[in-house]
Amino acid sequence: MGLGADQLEALVVCVELVNTGRTVSGGQPAATSGALRGTTSGALSGTTSGALPGTTSGALHGTAGRLASLEEVIAFGRRHRVENLSAARASDVPRLHMLRSRLDAIVVACQAGDEDAAIRDLNTLLAETGAVPQIVTHDGRPPHIHVTRAAAPLADRIAAHSAMGLAELVVAGQSGRVRTCASPECDAVFIDLSRNQSRRYCDSRTCGNRVHVAAYRSRRLSVAAQRPGRAARVADGGRASRASRLRRTIWAARKIRARYSHLLFGLLKLFGLFWADSPCQAA
Repeated sequence: MGLGADQLEALVVCVELVNTGRTVSGGQPAATSGALRGTTSGALSGTTSGALPGTTSGALHGTAGRLASLEEVIAFGRRHRVENLSAARASDVPRLHMLRSRLDAIVVACQAGDEDAAIRDLNTLLAETGAVPQIVTHDGRPPHIHVTRAAAPLADRIAAHSAMGLAELVVAGQSGRVRTCASPECDAVFIDLSRNQSRRYCDSRTCGNRVHVAAYRSRRLSVAAQRPGRAARVADGGRASRASRLRRTIWAARKIRARYSHLLFGLLKLFGLFWADSPCQAA
């Protein structure tokens, strides 16, 4: 799926913003550290990994990354190169939390296929945040689109930018690409950029792998439950099974030695006789 640079940037902001109010495995906030998996140095090339994920390896704990303070809100804005951060106020924190909840509801509507609700809520949010799209340049960046004026409250600018990314997905008929991680221990949002929209996890290397390992162990235990004595071996990681195989191997080796030792002695005796009569020995 081809996305423009402005839309990719808006979706990245949206995913991270919504995920600061959700959790990943271990009850940690699903916030990013600024660089997306599948990109280089934070660049918005993010189509290689098949998703715009909103999680990291789980380095954030407690309330870190949840935008609980003005400092965290400013750091979030700086990470996404939002201009005029000096205008941030303490009131931006609760305001951004409220707008984040409304964006989360729009994400849920997109996932449920309720396009009418998503459109209605997006239009309302864009109107309330004073969305006035315009082309701007700042901080050495090339021309790009800003959804609101630089003088608008920081919370409104961040939320409007995020909403515009979702709005473009809806208009393109791609709202179904908004997903929640299928892992039972993670509810992070991501945008599925795969061609056949088959991605199920925010990160297949962590959440996906964890689910597959759990399913494999569950299948082993299910099969073991049908075989007497096998369940315990599966439960302890196969240590008992390995010990049993070692004992059987030792027993088989002893049996082979007992059965064929007389043949070995006979061959050695024959070889000795042959060596004694050989010309080499006579010399």
